Amino acid sequence: MPESDARLAGLIANLDEAAALLREHGERHWLAWLLRCRAELVAHETAAFDRILAAFGGMGSFNDLLILAVNGHAVRPDQENVVNERLGDLRHLIWTDAADFRRDLSASP
Repeated sequence: MPESDARLAGLIANLDEAAALLREHGERHWLAWLLRCRAELVAHETAAFDRILAAFGGMGSFNDLLILAVNGHAVRPDQENVVNERLGDLRHLIWTDAADFRRDLSASP
């Protein structure tokens, strides 16, 4: 269990970092979603993993989010690439961790 606890703490830390990034740049919709997922994970609700994974597919998904001044976000155009690269890295980490947890839960008796 300690390994699982450390992995969960890592997922929560990545959600926190993504939430801070979105808050800093004025992205409200996905910030609210991240905060809800985080609260569910802290409450040990396994449905949080499904909620996370479901947001990564289809049009208008979390994958489609770009932090851009033209989208009304608080970001300088010269910083957009850096911000979106970090967001992309965090999305990858969040999806990978959630998928690993979901797979582990599906495999357990």
